[in-house]
Amino acid sequence: MQRNSQQLKPGVPKMFKICLYMKDSHEQKSKQQIIEFNRIPNMGEFIDLGYNLYRVFLVCHSPYNAEYQATVAAIKTDWHSCETLIDQSQRL
Repeated sequence: MQRNSQQLKPGVPKMFKICLYMKDSHEQKSKQQIIEFNRIPNMGEFIDLGYNLYRVFLVCHSPYNAEYQATVAAIKTDWHSCETLIDQSQRL
């Protein structure tokens, strides 16, 4: 039986290569960035990238390019809006 050369060592988390498309606003074109995450983010989840907060609105687990494990699209969200959402959910 042939072993996979990329098997994980015990205690080493698996990293997923993700093609991330980020938009700063609905009107602007998206910026593409290749990143490695320890998991694939979910739709609706917030991602903190270097003092910028992005909310995931699309996740494709079977992207066209086999080089990536997922393609993720996210739009920039200001911190105040996020805090408002958190406050509202805590009241429910």
